[in-house]
This record gives sequence, structure tokens and C-alpha cells, in this order.
Amino acid sequence: MDRPWLAIETATDLASVAVGIPPLAQGAAFVQGARQHAAQIVSLVDRVLAPAGVRPEDLEGIVLGDGPGSFTGLRIGWAAAKGLAQESGLSLRAVPSLMAAAAGAARVLGAVPVAACFDALRGQVYGAVYVIDAHAVETVMTGPVAPSHPARRWAGLS
Repeated sequence: MDRPWLAIETATDLASVAVGIPPLAQGAAFVQGARQHAAQIVSLVDRVLAPAGVRPEDLEGIVLGDGPGSFTGLRIGWAAAKGLAQESGLSLRAVPSLMAAAAGAARVLGAVPVAACFDALRGQVYGAVYVIDAHAVETVMTGPVAPSHPARRWAGLS
């Protein structure tokens, strides 16, 4: 794998885009605010590709965060990723957003259980626990978090 990948994440209130050869990012940008996703996603892609000296045809492919999360945010991410992939002839891969968040921590912590949770709005929290090493991902637990679960406090909902 010697060509960079473009990563797009729009499942939460924070839309982000990064480019790089895994596991390192050459460039990244984000915008906060659900109403900003549609207006800013294409410019975010431009803001990370240009400074990295990467053109869409230089990419190996696109990886997209596939939720759980905001239905509208996910549709915006899918539309942008599919359009760019089709235009440039790139492969498109979806990754659970919680798994991607946990993978960042697992790079530092090693193959131990890592919990990730997102505020899914409307009083809901989605969470998952993964054990991630260089060769495998084990899903220990995933799903909505009960109203009394401590993860609701961690996400700022209690």
C-alpha cells in the first residue's frame, strides 16, 4: 500500500476529512456543526488534498465512516464519497465510525479493550468496545447505550 487513501467521516456533528498512507495522515481538516456538512464537505476534501500534493487520481481509494450517527450526515458523506469515487474510478470502503474512533486509541494503547461512544442526538448514545491489533478486530460489544449507562455522562447527556 504505497498510495494514499482519502478518509471521510460525517456521522457526528464534526465532519472530517483526512488523506494519507495508513496509519499516518498527511493532512486533515474538519468543520463542526451538522448544518455545515453539506456546504463544506467538498471544500474539506480540496483543503486536505491540495496541500498534500495529492490529486484524486493519485488515491488508492476512499474510506468512509458508516455510522452509527446522523442519518443526514451519513447521506452527505456517502454522496460525496460515491461521487468522487465514481468520477475518479476509485474503490470505496465503509468502516463503522465507532471502530475507526477506537482504532486511533488502539494505536497508542495496544490490543486492549477500547470503548468508543457517540452522541447520536435525541437523547441517544451509541457505543462499542473493540480489541484491535495489527491483524484482527474483535467486537466485544456494540449497540445503543441504556439511559442509565455511564457512557451517557461521558457523552455529556446526563
